[in-house]
Amino acid sequence: MSVHYFKELKTWFCQYRIPGESKKRREYFGPGDAGRLKAQARDREIAATKQAAVKKHQRSPLFVDLSKLYVESKVASISHAGMDNLLWKLNGVICPKIGHIPAAQISPDLMMIGL
Repeated sequence: MSVHYFKELKTWFCQYRIPGESKKRREYFGPGDAGRLKAQARDREIAATKQAAVKKHQRSPLFVDLSKLYVESKVASISHAGMDNLLWKLNGVICPKIGHIPAAQISPDLMMIGL
């Protein structure tokens, strides 16, 4: 997505890609400031559409699901006492507070407030 000026035609255009297509698409908007403003508005519209599509398809797993996977990956590498300690912390303290939150939404600020 970008806005360009075509000197030979003295016109503004917006250039972008459609997923699955090999070529870039161009939309022309005319000369002068009016053409530039229309091209910039269309560029913002395309960017917003793409960003919404990405967010729609990116679902973050819940923290509790990630913690279960983490525990499974650590079974062979930590001691029995270490596993007990990890499970006590996750199941008794952390997951009851933030387990229901998607992992992508967890931030350091949330951790300071939540725990």
